[in-house]
Amino acid sequence: MTPAEIGVLLLLLIQAFRALRLAIQVVRGGLRNQPPAMQDVSHLELPVPPGLQPVMDELRQLGLKRLGEVQLVRNPQITAWLLSDPAYELTAEAFLPLEADIPPVVGFGTMFGEAGDAYVLTHFREPYPGMLRVVDEPDFKAQEVTASLADALAEHRRQVDELRVRYGAPYPARTVDDYLHKGRIYMQRFYPRREGSQYRPAVRKTNMMLGAELALTIALLVATLLVPTPVGRWLLMTAFIAVVLGFELSIIRHWKRVRVTRVP
Repeated sequence: MTPAEIGVLLLLLIQAFRALRLAIQVVRGGLRNQPPAMQDVSHLELPVPPGLQPVMDELRQLGLKRLGEVQLVRNPQITAWLLSDPAYELTAEAFLPLEADIPPVVGFGTMFGEAGDAYVLTHFREPYPGMLRVVDEPDFKAQEVTASLADALAEHRRQVDELRVRYGAPYPARTVDDYLHKGRIYMQRFYPRREGSQYRPAVRKTNMMLGAELALTIALLVATLLVPTPVGRWLLMTAFIAVVLGFELSIIRHWKRVRVTRVP
C-alpha cells in the first residue's frame, strides 16, 4: 500500500468515526443539545485574559469577589471566571466567547432552594440571542440587560428581591462546588424553558448538513481507493476537499445567522 493510499484510508477512518459520533449524538438528543459539563480549575489560578480584565475590574468595583474558575470538560478553551457577592446569594460568571466578534459576557445567577425552587438569570450582553428567549414566569426570570454592568446587577437584585418574598433566602453558593450544583439544576429544570424557537430547528438542520457531508466524503474516499488512475484519484481528492470546506463553512454561516436573530 502506497503512502497516498494510507493517507486516504486514514481520512476514511476519521470520517467514519465522525459519522458514528454524529449518529450517537442524534440518538441521545441532537447535536449541541446536551448540557455542558463543567469542571473546577480554580487550583490552576488561570490569569484573566486582557480582553476580559476591564469587566473583572468593574465587577470587583461593584462589590463582588473571586469565587474560582471553571472550564467546559469537552472544550477547555471556554473558561468562566466566577465572582460572588458577600452574602453568596448571586454568582457572576464572566467569559470570552470563542467568536471574536462577540464582546465579553457576564451572567448573574441566583437560585432559591437547594433543589431549585426558583431561579433568576440576568445576562449583560446575551451572546446568543437567537437561541435563548426572555422568560418572566413565577419561578423563573431570565433576561438581558445591555445598558451597563451596574444596571444588569441592579436589575438582577431587583428580581431576586421580588422572588425572595415567596421563596425566602436564596441558596448560598459559597464554593465552586455549590456553583456547579446550581448549574446542574439550572440545566435540568430551567434551561429547557429558555430555548429559543429557532434552536431545535437549527440543530436538526446542522445534523442533516453534517450527515450529507459525511455520506458524500466517505463515498468519495472509497471511490479514491478503488480508482486505479492517478488523475482520477486527484480529481476525487479535490472533490473531497471542496465538499468538506463547503459544508463546514455553510454550518458556520448557519449558526451565525441563528445566534444574531433575536426571538420574542
